[in-house]
Formats: sequence, structure tokens, C-alpha cells
Amino acid sequence: QVYSKAIIWGQEQEDNAKDLLMRKNPEWELADVSSCAHDTIPHFAASPDGIVRGEELKCLEIKCPNIATHMMYVDKIHDGASLKEVKPEYYWQTMAEMACTGATETDFVSYSPWLLNPMHIVNIPRNDEDIALLEERVKLANAFVEEIINKSKS
Repeated sequence: QVYSKAIIWGQEQEDNAKDLLMRKNPEWELADVSSCAHDTIPHFAASPDGIVRGEELKCLEIKCPNIATHMMYVDKIHDGASLKEVKPEYYWQTMAEMACTGATETDFVSYSPWLLNPMHIVNIPRNDEDIALLEERVKLANAFVEEIINKSKS
């Protein structure tokens, strides 16, 4: 397992971010989850930082970056399209979380406790076309791995 000061910091601050989110949204029923497996695609799972239960499911994806990165997110990330452009790995992470949980949206949250307004929240709606593309890529990767395994057995 790889650890860095940034990873440890993020893990420590994630609970503080969740506490603040719950104070701002007392009506939320928040569930902490670990790994959520896809219903139909083997070897495909995602781990949102939380799931909000309600009429619809919502995933939470919380980042706790340094101040400069947080301010860049505040400046440049406002919706799904801008997240996809600025941090495509995070966009696809949110799509994977929604694919694996059935959620209709993900709140992408950047938390920087040093600031007076420490939280930047961007709602990322489910994009079924992108999820279908992602699921096809996962299926291709699964087929490739199976092919390697089968060759190694012969």
C-alpha cells in the first residue's frame, strides 16, 4: 500500500468534510460504503466516499487537496463537462460510482479547511452514454484478462 502525506491528509480530512456536509444537509441519510460491485459486470467495482439515500441515490466523491488545487477547482469546475475537461480521471470515477451503485448523481466535493468557505460542491448528473462507454471498456478489459489467463493455463 502506498501512503504519502497528501493521502494521509485527505483521509483525515474526509470525515471533517462529511461532518460539514451533514450539518449543511441535515435531511440527508448518509451511508458509508467500501466497495460497490457492479450488478452485471464481473471485476467492476467503485468506492464512493458516501451514498446519500433518498428518493434517488446520490454518491459523494470528496477530495481534500492543497489550497492551490482547491482554488483551481473552484475556478474551473462547475459541472460535469468542466470536470471531464479539467480532471477527466475524477469525472470517470464519478461515472463508475454511478454505474456500480445505480445513483442518479454524484456531488463532487473539494474541501479545504483553511478557507472561510471551505467547501466547493459540484453536482455531476449521471450520463448514461458515458456510463455505457465505460461499461463496454470494462467488458473489453475483462475479456483481455480472461484471454491472458486462458493462455497461461495452456
